[in-house]
Amino acid sequence: MIRNINKYYPLKVWALTIVVAPLIIFIFTFFGVKGKIEGVGVILFMEILVFCGGLYSIPTFLLCYIIFYLTKNRIHSILNMKMLFISLAIILLTITNYLFWGPYKYSIHYDSSGLITTIAYCLAVLSVGILCKIELPVINENPAAKKPWDY
Repeated sequence: MIRNINKYYPLKVWALTIVVAPLIIFIFTFFGVKGKIEGVGVILFMEILVFCGGLYSIPTFLLCYIIFYLTKNRIHSILNMKMLFISLAIILLTITNYLFWGPYKYSIHYDSSGLITTIAYCLAVLSVGILCKIELPVINENPAAKKPWDY
């Protein structure tokens, strides 16, 4: 059976994660997990998160894309491909956020903004990675294989 793997799957997951994660962070802040952001500050804060999230996640995206490209023909199960890609993205995202925020932003006793951001981005990667399609429908280009009612 011929598989038609979506080569833009990592790009879709990356771009949608950058957009969805600030919304999750906004929901966290709205329900009082950490501080309140009101009015125009919400829009500015989300723009900054989208810009910085995109900028700081480029190395993670490139590494995930390379590994996805190298393994797309070796792993035959779509579920295994998604699990590998999502797991790799979450691990690299956590490392990137930890390096960016530092150990004090991961402490529950001091300031947990790094932890909240990491959780939001991990939830975004998980949900977007599951919802995006990794396999496209196979298009049969062989005219002899067409049925009479296909014309």
